[in-house]
Amino acid sequence: MIRYAAKVHTAICGAAAVLAAAGAGPLSSPGTPAAHPGVVQDSLVVTGEHSGDLRVRLTVRRIGGGCAQLRDLTVAVRDEGGTNLDFQGVPDVSVCDLSADSGLVYTAAQHLEPGQYTFYGAFRYQGRWVDLPTGDVTVGEPRLPVASPLPSPTPG
Repeated sequence: MIRYAAKVHTAICGAAAVLAAAGAGPLSSPGTPAAHPGVVQDSLVVTGEHSGDLRVRLTVRRIGGGCAQLRDLTVAVRDEGGTNLDFQGVPDVSVCDLSADSGLVYTAAQHLEPGQYTFYGAFRYQGRWVDLPTGDVTVGEPRLPVASPLPSPTPG
């Protein structure tokens, strides 16, 4: 069973939606540009991977001036078989060119079963999906290596 909730934190500054950017431990390098429309991912943080009750925090911003209207902003998730397990998306959001300290912050939560998953930010722009940089996350208890038994000492 997948549970989810999504939220975008907004504060209005003129006509632009401005969101405080924060985060620690991004999955990918900050400022990696998207192919189009000048939206960059500042961070993608995943927590709760040991229990499977995951929380994600995606921070994006636009560079190059103006605003971009994005549709279906989400954190996409694929399991090892390629099954789509995306977090609930936000239907419409504007991302504007702001200072490097500002951006749009998307947060969401859902439960995933133990396994290996690929996470990445994604959105639709002018009818096309744009994928942001990816990162792999293992969900479930950490696996400890199994030690080989030591040979019994030979009496002697």
